[in-house]
Amino acid sequence: MLRIKICLFLSLWLLFLFGCTQGPTKDYGGTLRIGIFHKPTEINPLTTDSSISASLLDLIFSRLVYIRGDGEIRPELAKSWEISPDRLTWTFHLRDDVRFHDGT
Repeated sequence: MLRIKICLFLSLWLLFLFGCTQGPTKDYGGTLRIGIFHKPTEINPLTTDSSISASLLDLIFSRLVYIRGDGEIRPELAKSWEISPDRLTWTFHLRDDVRFHDGT
């Protein structure tokens, strides 16, 4: 019985010792795979009403502004914005480091 306990203790100790080591690190880039139950209907930020599609949009597109959990509007791509007195024209000023995906 003592022999079994010693073997079990050594096995658990080795598992803990080698199971907690950090594996090789990978470079950035590659493929991101996400498991989802339903197929996205579309990935268009202007027309989608699907929560599955909306979740993917955050991974692909950046927004001008975002709304925090407390309701505060914070800048993301925009560094500032102005609203006309009639509230029909909104002017967004982009950050200087913002580029389109094609580099322009």
